Amino acid sequence: MKKAVSFIIILLSVGALAYIFLTVAWGGSLLPGETSTDAWESSHAVDRSGNLYFVQKEQESVSLVSLDSTGRRVYRRDITADVTLPCVFDDLFVDQDKNLYLTTYSLVPDTSVIRRVSIFRYREDGSFVGRIFQEDIVGLQDGKFRLISAMSDDDAAVYFGLLRETGADLYAYAKTGENMAVKTGAQAYPADMKPVNTFYVLPSGDLIFSLEGGTLLKTARDGTETRHEFGAGVIVDRIWFAGIQFYFRDAASGTVYVSSAANLDPAVAIGGTETVEDDARTLFRQLDPVAIGNVGNVMGILQRDGTSRIFLGGFAFLPDIGSSTGTGEADLLRWLLLAGIAAGCLILTLLLWEFYCSFLNMRMPLLLRQGLLVVLVVFLSLYFLINRIIVPQSQQMLQGVDREDRIRAGQSFIAAFRSHSEAAASGTAEATEAAAFFLRYRDNLQAGLPGLRSGNPTDLEMAARALDTSHFCFFTGIDGEYRILASTDRYEPGFPAVRLGYGTGMILELADTARYGTLSFEAQTRKGRELCVLMPTSMTYGGSPVLLGVLTGLDARERNTSAMVNTVSRFLVFVGLALVLLMLLVEVFTVYNLRKLERGVHRIAAGEYGGDIGVRSGDEIEDLSNSIQALSLGMKDTRTSLNLLNASYHRFVPERFLEMIGETHIEKVGKQSQAYKENAILLFLRFRFLSSAEERSEEIFASINTVFEAIAPVAGESGGTVYNFMPDGFNAVFEGGTEAVLRTALRMREVMHGLNARSREEGRGEVDIRLFLTRGNLMMGFIGEEKRMEPAAVTNEARKAEPLLQLCFDSDIHIACTLEVLESLPVGVYRNRLIGEVMVREERVALYDLFDSDPYDLVKAKETFADRFELGVRLFTKMDNANARNMFMEILKNTSLDGAARNYMYITEYNLRAGTRQSTYTTIRELERTR
Repeated sequence: MKKAVSFIIILLSVGALAYIFLTVAWGGSLLPGETSTDAWESSHAVDRSGNLYFVQKEQESVSLVSLDSTGRRVYRRDITADVTLPCVFDDLFVDQDKNLYLTTYSLVPDTSVIRRVSIFRYREDGSFVGRIFQEDIVGLQDGKFRLISAMSDDDAAVYFGLLRETGADLYAYAKTGENMAVKTGAQAYPADMKPVNTFYVLPSGDLIFSLEGGTLLKTARDGTETRHEFGAGVIVDRIWFAGIQFYFRDAASGTVYVSSAANLDPAVAIGGTETVEDDARTLFRQLDPVAIGNVGNVMGILQRDGTSRIFLGGFAFLPDIGSSTGTGEADLLRWLLLAGIAAGCLILTLLLWEFYCSFLNMRMPLLLRQGLLVVLVVFLSLYFLINRIIVPQSQQMLQGVDREDRIRAGQSFIAAFRSHSEAAASGTAEATEAAAFFLRYRDNLQAGLPGLRSGNPTDLEMAARALDTSHFCFFTGIDGEYRILASTDRYEPGFPAVRLGYGTGMILELADTARYGTLSFEAQTRKGRELCVLMPTSMTYGGSPVLLGVLTGLDARERNTSAMVNTVSRFLVFVGLALVLLMLLVEVFTVYNLRKLERGVHRIAAGEYGGDIGVRSGDEIEDLSNSIQALSLGMKDTRTSLNLLNASYHRFVPERFLEMIGETHIEKVGKQSQAYKENAILLFLRFRFLSSAEERSEEIFASINTVFEAIAPVAGESGGTVYNFMPDGFNAVFEGGTEAVLRTALRMREVMHGLNARSREEGRGEVDIRLFLTRGNLMMGFIGEEKRMEPAAVTNEARKAEPLLQLCFDSDIHIACTLEVLESLPVGVYRNRLIGEVMVREERVALYDLFDSDPYDLVKAKETFADRFELGVRLFTKMDNANARNMFMEILKNTSLDGAARNYMYITEYNLRAGTRQSTYTTIRELERTR
């Protein structure tokens, strides 16, 4: 039963943590078929096979999505890294070879200012080819923002144009190349050119413009013009390529026309009032957006009841093929991902459960168990508090603030228009005056745009930036539906509100505003999520009320919300941590006395007998503590006797020595207790009393032991083992790094300086010590007969060390080492110099002087003449005795402290006079003795 309960608890805990991680890290549902409410679609296109393509943006990611002709998802490619956010995705063109060309307009953050226009190419499978066009342009994203034309293509290239102030530049992109599109020409606008709604570039280089007032204008390369006048009320906003002909849509009526490319002879392809075949309630004009392929296949989307239904077919038959969410491998992958997450949670639960049952034996420390429970409860509570209460309330609060700001901005805009227009002041809106007012508003804003790119904007530029964060539109009922009267987006008057791309339900919201008053909602546009506020103006147009729409991007608000939520979340996490700590503190006090008893028992087990356990709880735990303490006192007496006996043993056999030969107890030591250390670091120390030794034996031994008691512990503190105590020094072996041994030697010199200072104060003789560091093999063990044995260490390096230490005394060298030791030290950290090669037992040994611990005057002398000393040694090695002698004489002229230089001068003089070839370093005394 206990195992089953523990398994359920662990499974629930792991599941809760996995849920929190997935929702926080991925920020959306993993369930198949579900999409985020932040997702929006744009740039729809259809190819000749009936495959659909569109761009979908969800939170901070952008994807290129493809559906087949049955509505099943073919792929979804993340293109976030290809484009520059924030941006508007405009047109998606599919050429005859099924390559995709995506037009984007990059925006200045939190504004509608276009800073760059780009075209990207993708293959049929969604793989990225590259950017084929890019132009830095300062402009405004509004109803006339289509700077790039509708595209056309032939077997060789794709053709498009770029609107300029005075005309259009023409470009072509070779399909077989990987280069950028190239400019092929330019056409100037006619003198009577009206504002352009959209335009189209033919493979021949001819241009077709849709102008305000219902005019189609074709301008050929030879300068000839062809016009077709629909008359007022027709607004052509989209054009699609179809080989030798093209299609275009009248936004006002929803009718799609077809016309030859050679002549402007439009004919109705499908009327806006015609019903869709599969749904008699649905009119073609209700489909938006609409896309037409180059073979005349049609795709349209119907926004109804919160879903996007896709209709795909021809002008004669347009069946419903499903929603844009699609199905297929994406759902399968989500199911597989969910199965993988569930399997991972189960495996992790089983591992934790097995660890709890087998390793911990279903026993957990009280404080740990309570602490885990507290942490889990507190942070689960904080998670749901933040995500279910704080975040929604914060968003609602900021939405209310934004709504009030937009209402005030709208009221100011209405007041400005009333003061501008005499008709508006009397309560009647006049279309021409409204259009002129909006146009000047945009012109004034356009004049301030260059300042937006400067590094230090002025107050005027900041005001222009603030104005540009909102869009203003006057709506009124015309012909039974709401249409644009005037707007800062420069939409042509009469443009239907249903095609503005301001989200679903715009018509319903406009009707509710006219009936009930100010209304606000969030809309999905090409720029992303925006707040739309609709409000009455108390003006009429043609007998219908005029409404004002104010739209503002929500990116800034989302950042403010995120910043506020992050601040609150950090505060709550801090509070949660404080609560956890407080509750853990309560738990600590709850088990405090039990832990004190536990620590007391552990101290007794570790050999600390007789100590006060210190439990003062006044209950059974204190009684148990007193009984254990009494037992501890009895054990202490027994242990004291044993410790005294062991201490006596360790005086003669150091504990560290036993460890190095692999023994743990003195009673196990025998002649077989041996150890062999390869490449160990050895330290040899010898000392001399600088004054005459005392005559009494007790004074001699007292002086020697004083030196040992001061210096020998330094080796032990650094992990060394001292062996072979002698009347004039000792040897030690180290298992650590070379630098640590050198620091030990330097520390021994410091201790010796302090000992000499005290000796001078007390009138006793001073001591001079010399140290030699080397590497070598060492044999350690016990020698003697069975009833009496002593520890011993045998190494060949000891025989080499004796003459080298004698040489150090006669050469003013306080710490010496071999080349092998020096090479293992950090370069440039410790002062050193090469003394030279020394002949020891028919072996040449390179001897180095480590002089960091030398007396100050000697250190300065060795540093000052280091280069000359090194040169002198090299000359001596080459048997250039005359120059070597001069070099060492020069050193001694400046200082008489350098014993090595003094010995070298004597050796070179001896070689010159006696004609001998003494090629190794020695001392004057040794040279005289051998001579």
